[in-house]
Amino acid sequence: MPHVTVAIPAYKPAHLSQAIASVLAQTFADFELLISDDCPDGAVRQVVERFGDPRIRLIEGPRRGLVANSVHLWEHAAADLLKFVYDDDFLMPFCLADLVALLQQNPQAAFVFCARKMVDAAGRILPSNATIPPGPPTLFTGKVVAEALIGEIANPIGEPTSILFRRSTFEGPECLSRYCGAPVRHNIDVAFYLNAAERGPCVGAPDVGAVFRRHADQASSMTGEGSFAYGVAEWELFLRGAVSRGMIAPHVALRGLERLELHYRNQQGLPEFQAMLAALPALRQRLQGDACDVLDEAFLIRLARVESG
Repeated sequence: MPHVTVAIPAYKPAHLSQAIASVLAQTFADFELLISDDCPDGAVRQVVERFGDPRIRLIEGPRRGLVANSVHLWEHAAADLLKFVYDDDFLMPFCLADLVALLQQNPQAAFVFCARKMVDAAGRILPSNATIPPGPPTLFTGKVVAEALIGEIANPIGEPTSILFRRSTFEGPECLSRYCGAPVRHNIDVAFYLNAAERGPCVGAPDVGAVFRRHADQASSMTGEGSFAYGVAEWELFLRGAVSRGMIAPHVALRGLERLELHYRNQQGLPEFQAMLAALPALRQRLQGDACDVLDEAFLIRLARVESG
């Protein structure tokens, strides 16, 4: 059995060769590369078959989107240690070795992660902020992680390509696809980090081990897509859920609420977002009164309308 499963939820073939090659070039060799083919036209299979490497295991994807494909990979992984690499992204050669060692050194960690760089479609390096202090690896408590995510309505940790974790730390792949019982369709990384924050700290290493590619065809760039609209609304789910679960204080949520309102206003051409905006003053009043029971049925109904809209 391999020590690590490196999992690629593959849909787009454009940069897949680089993603695969970067995994096969790792200095840590005890892994399987599990690729779930979610592509409808056979292009992913053609790319994979050019490698002919025995460490590669290709399976058919569920063809229900990125979240379902990621869950599918979790369920078919041979190893307890799981590392996602998205088909747009790639790893530095030492990434796997460093993260495996970091997880071994920090068995209490729900996950470990490395710093990452961003590049554009042509591979040119883009500006990005460092979130891990220089020096030795840094331990972040679950509450610190939740406050950073919700207080800024942003992901300072990085994408799933940056992390490594033990599947046995979690009850199952629902940590990727649900938060507080509600479905997650877009922000799979934030859902995972918030679910993981309830299970323990995480540890981040400042060395750049992963590279995230920004380009026009990635899901997070498709602002007209229904999944993107739902992804914006998911941040309110995360905010309300983190308060309700005691991961952040109401005053931290108030800071995030200001940013969330800006996101809604940027998308207010959608009628579903008009309803979300109209409900924010009541949420603000409840948070100002230090209320914690803010994940209510009325919000979940509005969220479901965004999903179906």
